[in-house]
Amino acid sequence: MRVPELYNQKSWQFLLVGVFIGSLISWLLFLYFFGQLQDKQLLKIQELQGEVESLKKDKEVLYEDIKNANKKSLELLTLQEINVEIINAEKYHLTTFGEYKLKQNIRNEISSLLTNNINGITENMEIIIKSIENKQYLIENNVLKVKVSRFALTTTLTIKISIINFEQK
Repeated sequence: MRVPELYNQKSWQFLLVGVFIGSLISWLLFLYFFGQLQDKQLLKIQELQGEVESLKKDKEVLYEDIKNANKKSLELLTLQEINVEIINAEKYHLTTFGEYKLKQNIRNEISSLLTNNINGITENMEIIIKSIENKQYLIENNVLKVKVSRFALTTTLTIKISIINFEQK
């Protein structure tokens, strides 16, 4: 007894040819649609890469602009305010009005620094300190000499002074 040969039957031949042709057509359709999808993805990737490159260039230009603006603003920083603090006013029993007068005298001494460039003030810091320390201040019939304890400079100049010599007149 023999196994019947199915490949000789016409119905089986049509079935096998149909499966083969169907798989060939489906494979060709798959390749076509996959190729179309890859083309779209490639175009999208190229567009995004171009956009990234242009954004990087824009970022570099803006970064350079910001650096230049920062340099200019550093050059243009000016002194806006002067604060004077007295550390040891209680030790010499200065009145509130006496403290106020001493602060005003020191502010008047260095008021010409207002609206000056901070870099210029920094370069002349020793001269400013010496001009404050070398002057004698007459407050409430007392002659005071002061020493600069702290000199802080931003857009506000903060000077902390201590009284070192107190003579009654």
